[in-house]
Amino acid sequence: MHGDSHWVCPSCRQGLARGDQDFVCAAESLRFSTHHDIPDFILPSRRPEIDEFLRIYQEVRRSEQWGSEAIEYYLRLPYEDLTGKHQWIWNIRRKTYECFLTDFRQHAGSRSLTVADLGAGSCWLSHRLAKEGHHVLAVDINTDIHDGLGVLSRFPSLKNFQPIRAEFNFLPLTFASCDVMIFNSSLHYSNKPIELITKTLPFLKDRGILYVLDSPMYNRPENGEIMISQKIESFRKNHGIELPPKHAGSYLTFEVLANVGDALELTVLKPNYGVQWHGRRFMSRIFSGREPAIFAVLKIRRRK
Repeated sequence: MHGDSHWVCPSCRQGLARGDQDFVCAAESLRFSTHHDIPDFILPSRRPEIDEFLRIYQEVRRSEQWGSEAIEYYLRLPYEDLTGKHQWIWNIRRKTYECFLTDFRQHAGSRSLTVADLGAGSCWLSHRLAKEGHHVLAVDINTDIHDGLGVLSRFPSLKNFQPIRAEFNFLPLTFASCDVMIFNSSLHYSNKPIELITKTLPFLKDRGILYVLDSPMYNRPENGEIMISQKIESFRKNHGIELPPKHAGSYLTFEVLANVGDALELTVLKPNYGVQWHGRRFMSRIFSGREPAIFAVLKIRRRK
């Protein structure tokens, strides 16, 4: 687990000095503050774009009524949505989680692993892995008290659980410091997902694993492009928001993943989502005019 002395500057990657309430990069004269026990490692030059994205993201999430005042809501995820507002989505995420967890436990065995939850959101996954005895780093840019890292103020205290605010492209971690890293329904927020995967791998220890959960994949790229266009139109129609293309996200294709497999060890794990899921996929194809997204679990390692 990263202690205070092990953080590095997300810009120059030099070690950070610990102040009273912040971390200091002497090389670039940068200061990273801590709010409510969450270190904030967002670079000053990146804040305007991060703020723009969060303004849109949080407005939509509030409109869709994500989150709850009750801590029990977060403790039950992904098995049950106590608000009843997004149970179908959590049913899918539960199946993904179970598929991931089976493989993760086989990899971990009896060891306590250092795990980075990238896109931790309300930290339900971080909390579950920490309860199993792993040292978990919960990473997100969103510190909202209902839908982001701010939820942690209501979680039961866990000593092996550290939240940080940071971008995936600018992680304040030392290389070879994590046993497992997880893009938790978050890789598709990057406009260059394959490039981000490659950039993330050096943070893994030897034979470490990078998992990708709940990010859309397609057989053909044109279906992914249609999905993004429909997303932009949905934001405009349902929320009155003009979603900039740079914030519309991305997708993966199996062809691109096959090419990645030449340089990396790639395993595609397929959760059993059940008959209802296949029925909804069939109806979605009819009404959306495109192939529905496929949500497999990707398991990635560097080749020996």
